[in-house]
Amino acid sequence: CREAVEVQSGYYCRNSVTIHPMVMMFKKGETCERDAVIAISPDLNHDATAVKTFLRYLDTHISIHHPTIKHLIVWSDGCACQYKSRLPMYNISQRFGMQNIEITWNFFGSRHGKCEADGEAAVVKNNLDCVVKAEYIPMKTAADVFSTLNGSDRNIPSGKSRRHFYLVSAEELEQARKKAPPSECVPRFPAVRSVHQVCFASLNRVTYSLLSCYCTDDCDHE
Repeated sequence: CREAVEVQSGYYCRNSVTIHPMVMMFKKGETCERDAVIAISPDLNHDATAVKTFLRYLDTHISIHHPTIKHLIVWSDGCACQYKSRLPMYNISQRFGMQNIEITWNFFGSRHGKCEADGEAAVVKNNLDCVVKAEYIPMKTAADVFSTLNGSDRNIPSGKSRRHFYLVSAEELEQARKKAPPSECVPRFPAVRSVHQVCFASLNRVTYSLLSCYCTDDCDHE
């Protein structure tokens, strides 16, 4: 967070805001559609429970704007605390609480992962910087960031927008962490760093492959 004009000491006491972009690419008719869902939160603990909560907002967004989507094929980096360790794998086995959506989670190789979401975050941050510098609108809290983004022409409540913003409170994330199982109570996932695809199979059960694969018959990658 920053202000266009601030006293010198203000540089050393700025708040920070979490921006978690999620970009969907899906086929609609004969065209490929793109829709970005961006979670804004004052909570700075980027853990598996935060990702689970953000995905619940994505689930709500899908149920409202794209109800025909029934299968998510996710690509992310392999950050252990967020996506690739025992608790994230447990969340996949619970389907993140989603009711009618199947999940296939894929992981980029180490030091890779630059994709649509990275560019989306850059666009949002650049927009906020321009608002601060050109319009002298201060950004002090996550609510300020959300209000500025949600009030721009980048968001249309009808669902026709390419970007949708959701404000996730710190209190909601803290409540979610209290309900999450302790890490030591979740079984370890063997050789998790070597796995690049995990699929929801049934409640409390996942299947995994060393490579991301979509073979239908005679697959040797599992």
